[in-house]
Amino acid sequence: MPKIVSLTAALAVFASLVPTQLIASGLSDRGRLRSELTALANAHPGRVGICVRDEASPAICVNGEQRFSLQSVMKVVVAAAVMQAVDDRRIALGDRLTIRRDDLSVNIQPIADIVAERGSFETSIGDLVSRAVVESDSAATDVLISHLGGTKAVQAFLDEAGLQGIRIDRTERELQTERTG
Repeated sequence: MPKIVSLTAALAVFASLVPTQLIASGLSDRGRLRSELTALANAHPGRVGICVRDEASPAICVNGEQRFSLQSVMKVVVAAAVMQAVDDRRIALGDRLTIRRDDLSVNIQPIADIVAERGSFETSIGDLVSRAVVESDSAATDVLISHLGGTKAVQAFLDEAGLQGIRIDRTERELQTERTG
């Protein structure tokens, strides 16, 4: 996957938060855009970080120096790593995998109901990508991470794409277990 496509995929997660007119006019009026982004961040409970950048200008950030847990946003990163592996012909979206109880994660994992009912579930890489991104399925994400070669393989994708400041070093099961115990 070209670098710009993977970056676009990551930014798409946040695009609905920033009104289009702010981006279009704001990059020429950086102070106004920073004020609008600050207001947007302050309107939400909890800690929010936002960065907006075009290729011609430095990023405009609110809390951009802070680190944030990716949580479910990691699913977009894993999906992008899968698509890169597909582009590189290392895997195919039609490749079949069998999901078993041992593959299940914690928290949101709709695929667990199918596995519980049948004992196992055979599906495709493409289906797992869809379940991970559309249904926020943690088990699907972990199976994809494993199929790619583990979290080090996903991190290698990020490093090769030049996406700095993002770290994938744990699976969803590990992240959620740490978070919820």
